[in-house]
Amino acid sequence: MSKKLFAATLFFVSSFLFADTLSFQEGVNGYQGTQDTFIREFEANSNFGSLTQVNVDRFDPNGTGFAQGLLRFDDIFGAGANQIQLGSTISSATLTLQVTNARPLSSISMYQMLSDWSEDSSTWDSLIDGVQNDGTDSLSAPGATFSSSSLGIINIDITSTLQAWSNGDNNRGWVFIVDSSANDLWIFNSSENSSDRPLLNVNFTDPVAPVVPEASSLYLLLLGTLLLLFSRRK
Repeated sequence: MSKKLFAATLFFVSSFLFADTLSFQEGVNGYQGTQDTFIREFEANSNFGSLTQVNVDRFDPNGTGFAQGLLRFDDIFGAGANQIQLGSTISSATLTLQVTNARPLSSISMYQMLSDWSEDSSTWDSLIDGVQNDGTDSLSAPGATFSSSSLGIINIDITSTLQAWSNGDNNRGWVFIVDSSANDLWIFNSSENSSDRPLLNVNFTDPVAPVVPEASSLYLLLLGTLLLLFSRRK
């Protein structure tokens, strides 16, 4: 067997051996790292981090200004138990939200935050006229864009953002911004709600150190890997 063939086989097998799934939701399995709030142009010096909902609006309220939602899952990357190792390959990541108000709207975009913010203290004014998707406050390109005009559960694909964080970007969460110019109001349950809190599900593969064995050990290493795979599947 050639080294190239062995390397390809080992990579294929390791994708099964090192694949994992983790879920993060406030109060479940000891997780206490969800941060969420919204900032409101109409009440520019008010903080809403203790509320049970997150508002996203273009004219809030009644044409007087914007409302932008903020959400972050802290401590999801690291070397500890129930954490994703930096350098992992993110095969899929899904954010699940419970929508409680959804006026007809065109779309909402989630932008990866670049500036720091706090659930307990951030306001429209403290973030300097809200969050600008200008490459300074947040990325200028959205990590996800979706339409939501129905109440209930919505699942949002945010794989690209999780991969960026795994690659070393700082995890400062997302800002939610309504794209349309209509009088839209979109609300989802926050982590302070008693039920249906924001949920993050991540499927990933741990980083594997490169293996360059001696030619004489190629067959033994491959055989051992395959046997371990089969024993795990019984």
